[in-house]
Amino acid sequence: MLALDVKQLSKKFTINHQSGSSFKDTISGWLTNRTFKNTTEFQALNKVSFQLKSGEVLGIIGENGAGKSTLLKILSGVTYPDEGSIDFYGRSASVLDIGSGFHPDLTGRENIELNGQLYGFSNVELDKIFDQVVQFSGIGEFIDEPVKNYSSGMYLRLAFSLVAHIRADILIFDEVLSVGDAAFQKQCNAKLTELKNAGNSIVLVSHNLNDVMKLCDKVIIMESGVVKHTGSPYEMVSLYLEQSLLNRKVNSSGQPEGNIDVNFTGVVLENQYLGVTDVEINGIQAGKSGAIFVEDELSIKISLNLKSAGLPFRLGLIMRDITGNPVCSINSDTALQSFAAGDYVWEGKLNAHIFNTAVFYLDLALIHDENHLKSLIIQSLVYIKFSDKLDEDNIYKGRYLGFFRPASNWRVTAK
Repeated sequence: MLALDVKQLSKKFTINHQSGSSFKDTISGWLTNRTFKNTTEFQALNKVSFQLKSGEVLGIIGENGAGKSTLLKILSGVTYPDEGSIDFYGRSASVLDIGSGFHPDLTGRENIELNGQLYGFSNVELDKIFDQVVQFSGIGEFIDEPVKNYSSGMYLRLAFSLVAHIRADILIFDEVLSVGDAAFQKQCNAKLTELKNAGNSIVLVSHNLNDVMKLCDKVIIMESGVVKHTGSPYEMVSLYLEQSLLNRKVNSSGQPEGNIDVNFTGVVLENQYLGVTDVEINGIQAGKSGAIFVEDELSIKISLNLKSAGLPFRLGLIMRDITGNPVCSINSDTALQSFAAGDYVWEGKLNAHIFNTAVFYLDLALIHDENHLKSLIIQSLVYIKFSDKLDEDNIYKGRYLGFFRPASNWRVTAK
């Protein structure tokens, strides 16, 4: 059952450019009633279409200027499209710029009543949720103060709390996961999970990719006013980071062009302690590309130049997932204190059938021998994408859950 059906939305804005900006031009314009302007048109949205099912959470991600905010403003009725249509199957409520619907001279209580009525709720309905809204927001005794006297945090908390407690079928949120302090953000996450579990349909724009993967059932990537890709949260977040961080081209199916599975961020990296002169993974040299498969042993070779003798560190590699969370780490078995200044190679291997089909990043770190405390991450050294080998059997080759995918000989047989 559909909650929202968006068809071929397009929106164009006209931008005015002032070409005559000198004092003489300005005075001349006043006297002759002429202006010195030219205009250009900006296509904010171009034939955007998607559907939201009842009880589904849709995430929308993309770079700034991709059209996300314009889309949400149209969905919320703040502005209208030039072309296209929107069908809502239920009552909707939205939070765009947090608190933008509040009147600064009205109290928190009065703003709750006013905004609730604008969403189509009666006084009886608002009375039932009023205490919950105030308690969730943490405003307390300030609820009868004009909101212009609120701190920005109080203002934000009350705005989110109101919309989160309105019993609407379709909820539209723009960057709500960044409101308030860390404690309130955690509270917002819990509330959105509760709304999701209660069957609400939600459209969520967020730059917090961890939360997008955790909360959403489906994600679309917007780029230059169009829906570029649609798919599962993990696939879309992975693809978005590949495009954003590495500026790589992808084809219409969302796959990297040219089968580029490895791409190095730089050939020569350095700090005050050492320089990295070359990196080689599975025979693929820095700046080159190739495929790394789950079924392959992983061989890493890093060429280093130590700038001084007796460095009080060990070397460390930290593997991170696409959102920066550490997956595992590897430390050198020898401390650098025993080495003189000069050129060295640090190399080793990891067994095949360890890592899942996924995107990972390697950080090169210097680690204090004492207590093995990480001293300094030099730089994100390399990006790795593990893929499946193509074969003709019937074994599932999609993405498994989790970071790791050990080899398995488990079989189902008849008794």
